[in-house]
Amino acid sequence: MQSVEEGHALGLVLSQMSKLGDGRKLKVGIDIDDTVADVSSVVKLVLEERHGFDFTLSGRKFDWSASGVRDKHFIDVYNELWAEDGLRIRPMLSAGSYKELVSKTDFTFVSARSDESTNGLYKWLERHYGKEVKVAIVEPRPYDMHGMRKLEQGYDILVDDSPHVAATMSHELAKNRALLLVDKWEEAIGRRHAPNTAVVENVEHAARIIFEAHRLSQKPIEKDSTGFLIV
Repeated sequence: MQSVEEGHALGLVLSQMSKLGDGRKLKVGIDIDDTVADVSSVVKLVLEERHGFDFTLSGRKFDWSASGVRDKHFIDVYNELWAEDGLRIRPMLSAGSYKELVSKTDFTFVSARSDESTNGLYKWLERHYGKEVKVAIVEPRPYDMHGMRKLEQGYDILVDDSPHVAATMSHELAKNRALLLVDKWEEAIGRRHAPNTAVVENVEHAARIIFEAHRLSQKPIEKDSTGFLIV
């Protein structure tokens, strides 16, 4: 049974598709870190083993400072993982879903990151999704803390895990965009039913909603004998 939030997400995607013209495909961008690539769970393991940090107080919170972790701790391990070409990082989008996204939409991976981790990302993407993968690298923090550069790419639908990006969806730049927010952090709860944002379980859930919207958009309009639409 479809949940209210899933219905909201499907409605957002269908609304974006209704604006397409001249045979244009839905332009979809999907974030990499903690959306497609399971980075933070590996970073946590390394920090626990190396420094003894305790994440029990953090729970599902985006902010890990209660555990004693500082930005430098995270960045050092993060860059180390990507310097290894992401060999310890698990993909969370299946190859099958990726291929279907490419066939049905104008699809691009998008990531805000520095040069230290970019080469490793390219190799990781090729290993899991092939050589023809499209990826947009935008300027990292502090400017893109709120996802501004991702929104500047002009995606009809952006899939991201960051509550910072969600907070930016009220910005003028985002008025013609829609966000499917991966429900990883408890801060995401406040974004449920926002006008242009819907919360999804994970990137595979987001993909399924996009595929369902595509199916519905291709379905011929049918009416019964009284003229009512058949759905």
